[in-house]
Amino acid sequence: MNSLCSICNSNPSKYSCPKCKDIKYCSLDCSNKHKEQVNNHETTATAVVEQKDNQETALSTTTSNATTSTTSKVTEKETSLHYFKKVCDQQLELLDQSKFIQSAITHNKLKELILEIDSKESDAERIQLLTMYRKNIPEFNEFVLQVLATIGTLDNVDIDQEGNLRVK
Repeated sequence: MNSLCSICNSNPSKYSCPKCKDIKYCSLDCSNKHKEQVNNHETTATAVVEQKDNQETALSTTTSNATTSTTSKVTEKETSLHYFKKVCDQQLELLDQSKFIQSAITHNKLKELILEIDSKESDAERIQLLTMYRKNIPEFNEFVLQVLATIGTLDNVDIDQEGNLRVK
């Protein structure tokens, strides 16, 4: 399954950002929009997309006190969810059709974790908590990877016919 453009979420991706690696785009226009979003890669991000063991993507913050420190040089872009792409209607339909996702969201503990992340005041706090849960709770990490694979945003992982994650 070809992944969709990370910028417009409507066309198949043809190119990838040489600096971000995980950002895929379909055209020069989308490439320029991405460069605009990341200030032409001139800022040092504290919220970065990192490659996991089998090239899974994960949100990570490099400092735990970035949101509370008044002397921090963290910009809103670096700790904001607005930097990351939004899920399109087609991807939401894929999530709705996934038997794994339907089953997983019935578990109370998973609901509690998602609601706790959602209840945080700032994007930076949400990113930090999401990252912590992914690192410390293997079942939560598997759920996140299943979501990302279902919507086609993982380049080296997809889902087999039984609904299990597999390396491409």
